[in-house]
Amino acid sequence: GFTTGGTNRLTISSTGNVTTTLSSANTNTAGVALKLDHTTSGSSAVGFGTLIRFDGERTDSTSDGMGTMGFVADSMSSSRVDGAFVVNPGQDGNYTERLRISSTGAVTFTSNATTDQFIITNADATSTSAPDLILYRNSASPADSDNLGLVQFRGKNDDDESINYG
Repeated sequence: GFTTGGTNRLTISSTGNVTTTLSSANTNTAGVALKLDHTTSGSSAVGFGTLIRFDGERTDSTSDGMGTMGFVADSMSSSRVDGAFVVNPGQDGNYTERLRISSTGAVTFTSNATTDQFIITNADATSTSAPDLILYRNSASPADSDNLGLVQFRGKNDDDESINYG
């Protein structure tokens, strides 16, 4: 293990399990901090990121990639990097991005399944309405005739063009 100030801060067991310890008298401390750095430069760095990989292992088998999650660069300039949080579930070691939250807060879910895509479940046993889906526009300057939102049904036609169908 690694020790600072007489306290064991990081232990890696013989099986590879990692344990970190944070001691603080400050009750406002968020907890154990883990910093993962990935340094790169140039426009080719878009798409780079720092991901945490989750593996599972079957008995008498090699490691199965269960997924990754972390942060990737959406765009980069000389003065800033706009990042996105991504979740990439794995199957047999192959990872496919299924969730992305951009630096602007836009959320994208992606699936190639033909089953239900987005389910909101509420298990409240009372007669109160739930689950509720609210599309709320919080404009700093609301005005008459403002468009509040739009629900679109969009798909590709046989010419591979994106068409709004309703």
